[in-house]
Amino acid sequence: MLQVRLIRLGDFEDDWNRLDLETFALRHGEAFFLYFGTLDKLNKPTGQRITLSSEPTDTVQEVPFNPQSDFLVFPVGDVAPLKPATIGRSEHSNVFIPDVSVSALHAIVIKSEAGEYYLLDAGSKNGTFVVDTPVPIVGIDRAFRLTAGQRVRFGSVSLSFLRVGELHTLIGHLLK
Repeated sequence: MLQVRLIRLGDFEDDWNRLDLETFALRHGEAFFLYFGTLDKLNKPTGQRITLSSEPTDTVQEVPFNPQSDFLVFPVGDVAPLKPATIGRSEHSNVFIPDVSVSALHAIVIKSEAGEYYLLDAGSKNGTFVVDTPVPIVGIDRAFRLTAGQRVRFGSVSLSFLRVGELHTLIGHLLK
């Protein structure tokens, strides 16, 4: 059985309190995808057994909004100009999204030497979209430049792209 640890916004609170932004970025990365909602809102693949160490078994839909647990954070990971990050349903992806609408290898994120982030679809079945605009497929066209706050959809899963500064600010606003 695959053991996956999803990160909730509240998991960053201690580091937000004790680390400056540069150290925070060194520890957690420079780019993130943010999902509003608990894991039970994702359409998990049938037959795929996944234990999520941060997801309670008694999730209830009618609970009040709690920013510490109602935002899941997907760090993009170690992205370098020649080392893209993968996004997909495969447990080997840098950004693992356990939803049936997400392909095993769905998309890739590339970081330019100037520090900008770009997104390409990896030939996924259900497509990759930024603000409802289809993202080019690897090898077909130029990559789509990501900017902070953009809504990105992988299959039917909508996330927001954030740089470390925006995530750090969001943590400060929502958790304090």
